[in-house]
Amino acid sequence: GMVQGVEQLEHRFRDARPIDTAEGLLHHGYRFSTGYVMTGLTEETALVAWPNAYGKSGDLAFAAIENGSIYAHPNRGLWSGADPHAAVEGQASSPEASDILPGGSQGLLNVDLSDESWVMIKKPSR
Repeated sequence: GMVQGVEQLEHRFRDARPIDTAEGLLHHGYRFSTGYVMTGLTEETALVAWPNAYGKSGDLAFAAIENGSIYAHPNRGLWSGADPHAAVEGQASSPEASDILPGGSQGLLNVDLSDESWVMIKKPSR
């Protein structure tokens, strides 16, 4: 997996294991995956994390981008487990909507961190 064989990470992620989807891992009740988010019109590489079971294993969602900033989102059940929209009622399920909405391990990808629901909890590294 992502962590096995990487000595600097193995001791920090003893309970980490691959998740049922192709990319990502499960650690302390959170799913982690890599991909892209938006900050305004800029696409950023990101590490994202969301609860495996919203309300049970965690509540908030997180995104860390390359400049060292970390953002948090209240989530409110938007992202939970393998299906990031499992807890959201009345979500459109048309093929067109699935192109727009993130899915599977791509849980938080393509979200816009400029949205007021996202709060920067760690400033960029210098």
